[in-house]
Amino acid sequence: MSGSLALLRAEWRKVLTTKMLWVLAIVAIMFSVINVVTLVLVASGTIAGMPSTENLLLDPAYITTLLAQVGTASTFVLILGIIAMTGEYRHMTITSTFLATPRRGRVLVAKSVLCAVLGAAVAIVTMAVVVLVSTVMLTRFDHAPITASAIGSVLVGAIIGFALYAI
Repeated sequence: MSGSLALLRAEWRKVLTTKMLWVLAIVAIMFSVINVVTLVLVASGTIAGMPSTENLLLDPAYITTLLAQVGTASTFVLILGIIAMTGEYRHMTITSTFLATPRRGRVLVAKSVLCAVLGAAVAIVTMAVVVLVSTVMLTRFDHAPITASAIGSVLVGAIIGFALYAI
C-alpha cells in the first residue's frame, strides 16, 4: 500500500510542477465565466441590437442553463488529461518512471486516479466561480432564484464528467 501512495505522490509532484495544469485550469474557468456573462447579457437585452428576452431570466430552467456553463470547461480538462498521460513520453521521462515502478498497470492506475481527482477539483472550483459570477450578474435583473438543488445536480454532473474527461 505504501508503494501505491508513493507512486501517487510522485505523480502528484509531476503534475503540480508543470505550468500547464495552472494555465489550463485558469483558461477553463475563464471560458465558463465568459459564457455565463454572455448568456446573462443576451437574456437581459443589455447587448445593443439584441431583442429583449428578460423573461428568460425568470425561467428556472434558464438559470440552470447558466449554471451548466461549468460544463464548457470540460474540453480543457480533457486536454489536461491528455498532457498528463502523454507528457512523459514526449519528454522521455517515462523510462525513469517505469524503472522506478516496473509494473505499468500501477503507473497507469496512479495517473488515472490523479487525473480523476484533478478533474473533480477543477469542476468544483469552476462551479464555485460560475455560481459567484451568476449571482453577481443576476443582481441587476429580476430573475428566478438560484436553487441549491440546481447547483447540486449540475455540480454532481460536472464532477463525474470532468473526472472521466481527465482520465
